[in-house]
Amino acid sequence: MDLTGVDSREAAGFMDQGLVLGEGWSDRLSDALATCRVFVPLYSPRYFRSQWCGKEWAAFASRSTFSLRGTDGAETASRAIVPIQWVPMSPGSLPRTAAELQYLHDLFGPDYVTEGLYALSKLNYFRNAYEFAVHRIAQRVVELAETTVTPVGPRRGSESFPDAFESARSPRRRLRIAVVAPTVAALPADRSSDYYGASALDWNPYHPSAELSLGRVAVEIARGLEFLPVLEDFDTVAESLLTAASARSPVLLLVDRWAVRDPGRRARLAALDASAPPWASALVPWNTTDPDSLGEGAPDVAEVEAVIPELLRAGRSAVGTAGGSITTHEEFQNAFAIASARALAEYARLEPLPTGPAPSPVPSPAPSPARPRLRPPFGDERAGDDQPVRPMNHPAPPSPSGARVDDE
Repeated sequence: MDLTGVDSREAAGFMDQGLVLGEGWSDRLSDALATCRVFVPLYSPRYFRSQWCGKEWAAFASRSTFSLRGTDGAETASRAIVPIQWVPMSPGSLPRTAAELQYLHDLFGPDYVTEGLYALSKLNYFRNAYEFAVHRIAQRVVELAETTVTPVGPRRGSESFPDAFESARSPRRRLRIAVVAPTVAALPADRSSDYYGASALDWNPYHPSAELSLGRVAVEIARGLEFLPVLEDFDTVAESLLTAASARSPVLLLVDRWAVRDPGRRARLAALDASAPPWASALVPWNTTDPDSLGEGAPDVAEVEAVIPELLRAGRSAVGTAGGSITTHEEFQNAFAIASARALAEYARLEPLPTGPAPSPVPSPAPSPARPRLRPPFGDERAGDDQPVRPMNHPAPPSPSGARVDDE
């Protein structure tokens, strides 16, 4: 704000500090991605594992940028991205979209290059280096804002954008979530429609205490565990689950007990159970407050187990409980997290690594410059504002025993 003269009553920018479970993108975030002039991602391994962050990057990069310095035509909005090294990452560990982006880390100081902004922000020894880096970052943001024009883009939800980092992630983090449930138009005659919708994906066995459908809850849990979830209607994808290609990722079925009353669906489930790999399993959530589930003639877990005994056995071994005990929304959240982690572990243990050409030999890295000691000079436990940042090739003299490092 000080470098631009922005009115103090206005916001100089927007910072995404996390999303509430199940909300997706807020209207404010969608608006910021459509209107911001500069995009500032904070590089870290966790950042590039996040599907939400990949979608945010894609949303901004989908806009065009025009240079005010005489360059003809529009370029992608990557011209207006200022990447920040939150923690140090080698170029080879970056997704292609980030590796191809020019970054100017050297402008932000030598300690920033070797330690990353997170360390500079946490250790008092680096206070001057931190303030210097932040000042230079602000200068770079203002420079790009003043030398480029990025027209306002469409305000769209997260589902409208691809994940810009997906190609860099291991396929072993993928998780197929298949919902086995009827639609409201195809219910058994004695089943209430309160728990269903136009799609199988609308099934919500914990209605009315839970607002979201079970599939959406599962997707959000999977994303929180850094999986790449794919939510599917079992009736639509049943044939693909029986092919060899389906074995390329773990599969977790969410089964409504009433769904097995349909003869065609029973046959498809039985066929899958007979050929399912060890990393496929099933959970059968139900609700003890649902009158239909307690009435005479209601389907029970034994009826489901007669159709998919192996898939249910895998689900039970994962959560350590009988499949019929997932009776509350909270129990489901815990059971799903455990079952999905177990599916990934089984997949990683039994599936052979993909074959390919041998990697090229990696040359030995050059010796790293000496790291500064994380302690201030003798007699001064806190580095003052008037002390310059010590160059990387001049480490601090040894400190006496008892000198401490303050973590804020």
